Amino acid sequence: MSEWILGFLTAILWLFLGIALSRFWSKGQVRRAVIVVIVILVTGGIFAWQYHLIEKATPPDVVVTCWPPKNGNPTCLECEVTNSGRTESKDVYVGFTFMLPLDTKVFCDSEVGARLFKIDNPPDPNLLVYDAGKYCAFNVWIPRVAPGDTIEFNVCTTHPDNQRAGEQTLRILNAQLQRAEIFGEFLSDQHPDEAERWDLGAFRTIRVMAHNYFNVGNVSHEGGRAPVVYWPESLMEARDSLNSIYQEHKAEFIETYGPSQEFIAPVIRIETWDGNSTYGTFPPFVKPYLIWAIDLNKLRDTGEVVLRAEVPESYESYEWMTPIPTVTPKSTPTQTPT
Repeated sequence: MSEWILGFLTAILWLFLGIALSRFWSKGQVRRAVIVVIVILVTGGIFAWQYHLIEKATPPDVVVTCWPPKNGNPTCLECEVTNSGRTESKDVYVGFTFMLPLDTKVFCDSEVGARLFKIDNPPDPNLLVYDAGKYCAFNVWIPRVAPGDTIEFNVCTTHPDNQRAGEQTLRILNAQLQRAEIFGEFLSDQHPDEAERWDLGAFRTIRVMAHNYFNVGNVSHEGGRAPVVYWPESLMEARDSLNSIYQEHKAEFIETYGPSQEFIAPVIRIETWDGNSTYGTFPPFVKPYLIWAIDLNKLRDTGEVVLRAEVPESYESYEWMTPIPTVTPKSTPTQTPT
């Protein structure tokens, strides 16, 4: 029962009480009306004060959910902030961990007023100082979220090299999906019981979410702190199940259909705690290759040999990358695996 219904019932009770007491005060209609009006005003004031205290004592209930774009673009992440509480939430901080891709920007409606802040200390206090310098956390700050309101914002890296890496990631995603489809056919032929558990739709969703360049952390506000929702529990269970099936039959699958396709691994330009660097990804279900280079600045300043993933000038295949041979499966028609 809402506070308004309780307040209305309280006002009715006070009204009847006032009418009853007015009989002992005077028989005159004027005094009786004055008493009724006073009782109603006092009741309204008490109710308003009670409602104010209830709202003041009720913290905002803020939930942040993030997901990749429908097209699987790994350079952007879409987020939604919902305040289902009764009070306004001020200074909402949505945290992102692990790395900050170069030229990351926040996109939202102008009235939202969201801003991005780089964190000046390592994202994980358990990291060694050397390792911590490779990574950088950041927050998206939202000044206010009204009660019952939902706002949306996107974080995207606009650096041209990261956009090229995103295009390469999408090409790899297509190759992974083709490989997963062939694996499903292999299961149908060799292990039909397992084929029923091989969900291609879940496989694509998992790969899209895993490929994204942003890693969500926690949301912090005056009402508390909670993890940002990204991986649904059902999808995590599906991920574990698919991985278990693949690992169990991987050797037999490769022996039958040949190795997976080779790709130059996407390399992301990132902003770290102690300067700019790169981060090379190693997507599964394909053969990724990285070109490593020695960080000459680090070598000159500290004498340490630090390897950095080199951003390729082009993601076209190198001459030394071997083509994938055509393999004839033992019990299926001839096809070219991807």
